[in-house]
Amino acid sequence: PLRRQRQMCIRDSDLSQSKTYDINNKDFTVIDNEILNQNDNGWDIRNKCRLPNTHLATKEEYQDLWNYLSKNDLLDTLDYQQFLSSDGPRSYYIWQLTFNDNKMTSNKFRMKNKFGTSNGLVCVRDH
Repeated sequence: PLRRQRQMCIRDSDLSQSKTYDINNKDFTVIDNEILNQNDNGWDIRNKCRLPNTHLATKEEYQDLWNYLSKNDLLDTLDYQQFLSSDGPRSYYIWQLTFNDNKMTSNKFRMKNKFGTSNGLVCVRDH
């Protein structure tokens, strides 16, 4: 029997079951891990947040999220400490951002690598 693959894009209903934070007139939604596909690669994840006025967070936006969560003592409420961004340092790479207790750090992540189970995603919607 064929196994059904998880959907490519995230729907509005998926966002409603995920944690959302209002920061600088934008909604930052940490996507629930049940919705993510660990076999996706860097190109696949760029298409996850395809909703009106919505995009996968950039490195700068992840920094805004880290600043907010850190200031409000919410870092330990996240399901993930690592996240992948829509932008990257050079061709065929995106940023893998780690939310540490004292700062956010970044590493290169190859676009061809699988998403895996230790990374999260954040969709950003402009108000």
